Amino acid sequence: MEWGIEISENLFLIPEILLSARVEKGFSQEEASEGICTPETYSRIETGKRSPSLKNLEALENRLEIKPGYFIGEVWTNDFSVLELTQKLRMAVSNLDLETWEECQKKLEEKLDLSKKINRQYVEGYRTCLEYQQGKISEGEWIRQHKKTLSYTLAFEERMEAHRTGTRHGFTDQEAVLLQQIALAEKIRGEKEKAVEIWKLLLQVYGNSEVRMEHHFQEVMLIWSNLANTLPEVGKVEEGIALAEQGIRMVLKKGKGPLDMLFANKIYAMKESGQDVGKEQFEQAYALSKMFGDLELQHSLQTYMEKNWPLDEKRQ
Repeated sequence: MEWGIEISENLFLIPEILLSARVEKGFSQEEASEGICTPETYSRIETGKRSPSLKNLEALENRLEIKPGYFIGEVWTNDFSVLELTQKLRMAVSNLDLETWEECQKKLEEKLDLSKKINRQYVEGYRTCLEYQQGKISEGEWIRQHKKTLSYTLAFEERMEAHRTGTRHGFTDQEAVLLQQIALAEKIRGEKEKAVEIWKLLLQVYGNSEVRMEHHFQEVMLIWSNLANTLPEVGKVEEGIALAEQGIRMVLKKGKGPLDMLFANKIYAMKESGQDVGKEQFEQAYALSKMFGDLELQHSLQTYMEKNWPLDEKRQ
């Protein structure tokens, strides 16, 4: 889960297909919608806030060269077996099965049309992560390679500048994956302020899309949890606690999401800020992590409890 590259849907919804095709063509929203609808209407279609008429949808498909017979999701392909390979690859990544990961990686690199930017970003992104897991590259090289891969559609620096100036730029799910991983790599190498800025950008853009908040909720909450966890580490304890509390409410309302991680984030931040947090609250977080099967979080909580309450009997 911490890689942030799990996409719950194989195939995208209409707004995501339009976004992916527009980015592939290198069009702005104005260029995509010219003579069909207003840019404002197109923006609302792309974020799932409005449904296109059949006439407009057909015109947009022609403009963006969305061809019948293609499966459009994490990758663009007309071969269903490729989608089965992407499923197998995701499972290998989740289990850190590097041998199967390598096997799927090679097959996808052979089968995918790498003239498509989204396909090139997909295979290069996974390849870079695999090389990092294999110990072949450092965090710095991981970041450098991902920024190069991201630049096929829009350079990282341009994207961040647009965030700083308040200019909105949508991004495909594969671009979001690359940004999430850059943030993780920055945090690992100690550049936590940079990680926070990237995660805030991701949440800002996700929050503007009803489609993503509804159909990619797990991904959104993974980023949410990462940000809530990191904010106290850059001196923004209250903001981190507030974000974790908001995330907990959202997860409870939705009935899915990383409840254990968000609860742990909240009590970690409260404890470090000097608030009255006892061992029993960490035990509750531990029980949640056990229920969710999150071994990494269980280990982290157990280590923290043993460090802060050393006289208590160690957990079996």
